[in-house]
Amino acid sequence: MVLWYEMITARYVQPIAHRGCPRQYPENTLTALRSAGSRAGAVEFDVRRCGTGESVVIHDEKLDRVTDADGLVSKTSVTELQRVHVMDSNAHVPTLQEVFQTVPEDVTLHIELKEPSVIDDVAMYIDQFAHDVIISSFDPTALTAAVSAGLTDVAFLFATEPQDALARAVEIGCTAVHPSASLCIDTTIVDAAHEQGLRVNAWTVEDTETLSSLARIDGEDNSATVDGVIIDDCSLIRRCRTLG
Repeated sequence: MVLWYEMITARYVQPIAHRGCPRQYPENTLTALRSAGSRAGAVEFDVRRCGTGESVVIHDEKLDRVTDADGLVSKTSVTELQRVHVMDSNAHVPTLQEVFQTVPEDVTLHIELKEPSVIDDVAMYIDQFAHDVIISSFDPTALTAAVSAGLTDVAFLFATEPQDALARAVEIGCTAVHPSASLCIDTTIVDAAHEQGLRVNAWTVEDTETLSSLARIDGEDNSATVDGVIIDDCSLIRRCRTLG
């Protein structure tokens, strides 16, 4: 039985599968992004250029942490990246094009720019496919370039100096900010961002305790509640939909 006050205070928070939820799937692979994205409704992944110029989906500059190969991504051809194995799986490092082709178009894509040079490719695929896309980066220069290229839904990632970061986000023309979970819990950044009309997606949430803290409700307008949480674990998805 759901009590009347539970119905009033229940608050939906959008789960965003960080790199396709590496707790369950090999990170930033097609399997992870398709599967976790379909479960969460939104997925986050990283894009940088490889040695032959294609935009590829991998977080690190080097291959050794997540694949069975060594070397810099920027020095490795797309053909070689198709042959590596990610996190002891049979999955390869995908291209950005493969991700757009593979992830269902009703899944929102949060694309973190690891370098500004990929912006033209991102813009091209946004035009070709029907996904909702949010561009994010720790690099203000990359976000400024994205806005200049006509990518209007952009988010500034940060973990320190929240007020300065918020001012920079407003200056760039961001529609959202992605602060660290600790900043959202320990500072007034959520309220401050909402006052500027910005959505707030917190990263990276790994347990239900942190999730509950982020979804606290202060006041009638829920202004201190984050809008989304970037999660590593698919088991948190259901909890995101029953917060309050």
